[in-house]
Amino acid sequence: MTQDNLAELSDSALIESGQNSQYLKEQALSLIQMVCGETWSDHNTGDPGITLLEVLAFVISDLSFRLDFPIRDLLAPDPEEDASTHRTPFYLAPQILPSNAVTLADYRRAIIDIPGIKNVSVLPVSNSDNTLSAATNVASGSVDIRVDLDEHWQEKTDEEKHVLYEQVRQRFLTERNINQDINAIIPVEKHHVIVAFSLAFENISSPIEAIVDVFNKVNIILAPDVKRYSSDMLKEAGYTGDEIYEGPLLSNGFIRELDINRLKIPETIYASDIFEALDGISRLTRIKSFAFRPTEEDSLNQGRDYLNWRFKISPEHTPKFDISASLSLLELTIDGQDYRLSAQEKEIIISRFQESEVQASEGIDSSDFFSEYVSGRYRELNQYISLQHEFPSIYKLAESRLDDDIETKEQAHIMQLKGYLTLFDQCLADQFSQLDNLRRLLALPEQAIFSRLANVFDSMLASESLCSAQVNQFWDDVRQLPMTQLSQPLIDASGAGHLLGEYFNQYQQHGFQPLLEPVLSAGQLDRFKRSLEHLLARFSETSLDANVLKYGLVFSHYLPQFEPLPVDISADQPLLDKLVMLKQVIDLASIIHHYPSLSQYRTGGFNYLNDNIDHCHSSGLATRIMRFMGFSHIGQMPLATNNRESFYLLEGTLLRHCDTESSTNKESSTNKESSTATEPFFAQDKLFFVLPNWPSRLAESHFTQLLNTQIAQACPVHLHAEVIRLNRPTMSLFECLYYAWLNAMSQKPLTLGKELQYNSTERANIERINRLSSLLRDFVNTPGTLQEHILQTFVGDTFPENLKSMIRPWLAAKDEDSLTGNTVAELQKNVDDILSIDPAYYAHISSEQLFNEICHVQITQLINPYPIKTGKVDQGFRVGFRPLEYLQFSAPVHIASINPSLNKTPHLSVGVSEPNIL
Repeated sequence: MTQDNLAELSDSALIESGQNSQYLKEQALSLIQMVCGETWSDHNTGDPGITLLEVLAFVISDLSFRLDFPIRDLLAPDPEEDASTHRTPFYLAPQILPSNAVTLADYRRAIIDIPGIKNVSVLPVSNSDNTLSAATNVASGSVDIRVDLDEHWQEKTDEEKHVLYEQVRQRFLTERNINQDINAIIPVEKHHVIVAFSLAFENISSPIEAIVDVFNKVNIILAPDVKRYSSDMLKEAGYTGDEIYEGPLLSNGFIRELDINRLKIPETIYASDIFEALDGISRLTRIKSFAFRPTEEDSLNQGRDYLNWRFKISPEHTPKFDISASLSLLELTIDGQDYRLSAQEKEIIISRFQESEVQASEGIDSSDFFSEYVSGRYRELNQYISLQHEFPSIYKLAESRLDDDIETKEQAHIMQLKGYLTLFDQCLADQFSQLDNLRRLLALPEQAIFSRLANVFDSMLASESLCSAQVNQFWDDVRQLPMTQLSQPLIDASGAGHLLGEYFNQYQQHGFQPLLEPVLSAGQLDRFKRSLEHLLARFSETSLDANVLKYGLVFSHYLPQFEPLPVDISADQPLLDKLVMLKQVIDLASIIHHYPSLSQYRTGGFNYLNDNIDHCHSSGLATRIMRFMGFSHIGQMPLATNNRESFYLLEGTLLRHCDTESSTNKESSTNKESSTATEPFFAQDKLFFVLPNWPSRLAESHFTQLLNTQIAQACPVHLHAEVIRLNRPTMSLFECLYYAWLNAMSQKPLTLGKELQYNSTERANIERINRLSSLLRDFVNTPGTLQEHILQTFVGDTFPENLKSMIRPWLAAKDEDSLTGNTVAELQKNVDDILSIDPAYYAHISSEQLFNEICHVQITQLINPYPIKTGKVDQGFRVGFRPLEYLQFSAPVHIASINPSLNKTPHLSVGVSEPNIL
């Protein structure tokens, strides 16, 4: 080895580095001279203190050297451990980098990713195309999707095409942003293009291959396919991982936004475009003649303006190369001689051309990029050799005889020094163990323990009682929380038994772990919180402060149930402070665990056609807000029967459907009621957050102000957010209406084409959606009059008898004939008078409760207007709306009576008490 190489390995290359043991020694020595200059007489190498200093500097440099390993090595799992216990260090690129569709190009990419779709355009619906928007002159969030199918799909049956169009709708609704909706899917018709060629070739081995090559290039000009890439192709082109996965996650090859923007349906095709495409064919020596030939039905390319070198495409059509007609007009010259294609050759050309079209539409597997973690080398970072082995042998510190009885004064002096050195030894051993713990601290949090702990906190936030089993399980889970600071025993230091006495056996198992980090200590929670905040900061996110989240306000009521503390639980801080900090840790773990979806769908809507609607009815925007606010029951349904924290998000665009029948009823009843003949103004660019006003935190003014601020910050800037807070009875009525609407939307028929064509069942469901949407619009315009709006649905040809028939069962027989009134207001006043005449008899019921229950029944009738009563053979009947099983609304029982109409007969009134509120 040369002197130059030796110089490269010297400590001078590590100046001012923790790996430079000489630099560490000089720093420590200067500190000693400053602090102990007068009491420490010898600072030379022979001094035992300097020897100790050199040993410590050497061991610390080793620790610094290990810290400098690549991050993949620091996080590498121990191969000898059970693989099922290994924690995931990072999210993979397909998990964390994609987003839902943001631009129109994103929607196009997501839909073209579906096999069978050649091209697609997404067009916002103008005011003139939307009834409600045109009436109110506001922007619409709905879009029309024009779909161009691959050529081999043109021969499919209507049923098969309908399945494909349904996939398009599902993909759009899965990717959609908040307040966007699909108005209609419009299949694009084909405009046949016939080309008359006269071509001259030289030195070709196969006329068939030459013609297929020409026709493929012509087809690319007329109807180009979007190019798909593999990850390797994009990496070679210089794209980074975040650029490759920008936008929605695709399954059949990556599609660049640049290529999507170029993929446009032409309005006019010129001969020069085709000449340019054929210019690269080497054996094609001459294009002797060329002309576009329109079909007889093609009126656009007929008449005086027609030019055979220019071809116009009909609006809302795509060009389709008619290969059969073009082959019949083809004139061919090979090596100066005319060549006529046989019928068999033409069939082969058509077959090869169709095969090439199918191959062009096939996708590429896009799951081959970042499919696994970059594996590191496990370095045994916690392996520690006692510094006592680094001392000169004259110190006799490592001799095994020190494990035996201490019989001499010399041995006692050695043990005295070992006791002093063990303090340094243990601190360094624990630091090496802590370095090995990085792979746990910086890994994604394990969810099993956090989920169980979260259930306990959710019960407290919902003002629910805790049983002793829950509290015992809570403490068991707290004991299983990961340690943030580790201690390990010194296994190669002799004499430890004499130094530790009775504690030695426990020390051999856990080191000083119980003393270093007691269970639920303030230090543990603080370090745990900071490690999770670091993980969240990787995504440029921060969490909210616990003080503004008002956890202490709720948890303080439950302190007696957690006391007295178990003996192994740290009591270094008040329990309330620890519960609040532990809840913050759980919130952070939950946010990190769900962050891929919280990030991807940060402004996403929900797919109202999803079969699993009980888990998917909460939009990405609503879920994100609730996660960061620490809500107890995200997406909870229903809310009226409990105190759980959640809310509903109504999107203005989804409520756009106009109820013409309701408008007619309102116009016909203007002489009976004071209602207006036209529906109130409704802006589709609004989001309505419907919250309960009674849960503990949601009833606190400072928390509600914070929630309003978070909602305003999270909503897209082009949308306006309104917060609606409801009491329990109104929430119950709203939920009944919302469930009915959601049921109807879950069975919304697919709209194909601009002309609406529905069968009787689909028309009935569209009418149902319109009526329920109209009621929801009335609700968000004037939330306090929901009962009034529902009661107005009774107004019609059968009014007021239809409403009276709903009221009479709640009245005693003697009072049924007293029911009078020709308007809803008059009937409500009349019922108030009847109930007030005999308050003892009607003590179990109020007018508001009575009409609320009637409204519940009326909403059920709106979605199931033709219930089956008695079915007879050979007699037809209509089956009403069938709700999804999960959305079969169960109204809270407020009142129930046995024998309510019999006078002087004992009757039983049943009521359900409301949940506790802190």
